Amino acid sequence: MQELISQIAALGIEITPTRSLMIIFGIILFTAVVVHLILHKVVLRAFEKRALASSHLWLPNHHAE
Repeated sequence: MQELISQIAALGIEITPTRSLMIIFGIILFTAVVVHLILHKVVLRAFEKRALASSHLWLPNHHAE
């Protein structure tokens, strides 16, 4: 993390404690969103396969008549 702050300071941007905290929170938020989206794709696909395989257990049977 210190390397990132040093690189930003090298660009001529003054790094205050508040800006440093905002950068850290931004990285955490970005990472959380990326992990959230990846898990949604993986988990939803797994649940979809299981739901389709067991749909006869929880969907009403319209063909019984």
